[in-house]
Amino acid sequence: MGDCHLRSLVPRHHAPDAAVLMIPGSAHGWWAWRFWMPAFAASGFAAHALSFPNHTDAAVLPEDAFCALGLEDYVARVRQAMDAVEGRVVLVGHSLGGVVAQVAAQRTAPAALVLVASAGPRQLGRTRRDDFPADAPVRWTREAARARWFADADPAVVEWALDRVTAESPGVLNGSGGRAEVDPARIGCPVLVVRGGRDASSVPEGKKLAALYGAELLDLPEAGHDLMLERGALRAARRVVGWLDRVVG
Repeated sequence: MGDCHLRSLVPRHHAPDAAVLMIPGSAHGWWAWRFWMPAFAASGFAAHALSFPNHTDAAVLPEDAFCALGLEDYVARVRQAMDAVEGRVVLVGHSLGGVVAQVAAQRTAPAALVLVASAGPRQLGRTRRDDFPADAPVRWTREAARARWFADADPAVVEWALDRVTAESPGVLNGSGGRAEVDPARIGCPVLVVRGGRDASSVPEGKKLAALYGAELLDLPEAGHDLMLERGALRAARRVVGWLDRVVG
């Protein structure tokens, strides 16, 4: 799909109830949803997971072009993906992908919005004081990523994930961290906020994000930032599916 990659898994025996479009966080690709995709598909949803340019299985842009991408460029690609899938679309965004989903949701009409360990908009304040240098992709060491993103994960899964982590565009990161403009009044769909109690990243408190959108809050006390890859991933996915069954039908 253009310079992105869209990985899909659809129900085998009947038409899907709706499409779930999963948007990864910084340095992650479609693979971050490997445990949630089958859970959605088994529950009747068409599951689609996105990789942005220069991330797993997507097109590779020249470094200067990748660094020049901004948050709005990711939002545009999410809107393209929404147009590419059939039926009603649920947006599910993790971390950086969560604020991308929020910006996209105020300009489209998703059936629902699920924010997983999500970054917040400007109203919740900046979570990073300084910008990243604009001329080089941002990279995480394995040690920093392991400490920041995982709390209750199988060590083999952590190493598998870290093998797939990529660099991120500084332009995109500099548009997040409490800088994005979102008008909550323009998001008319049901919203669920999912937050891990052991999240060591800089994303805002789940209760503050939920209050901003009048959302339900799913608090997972033992989960970390990459809760979709942790030991409780399937339990969390089933709870999200249960919520979607109520609000989307």
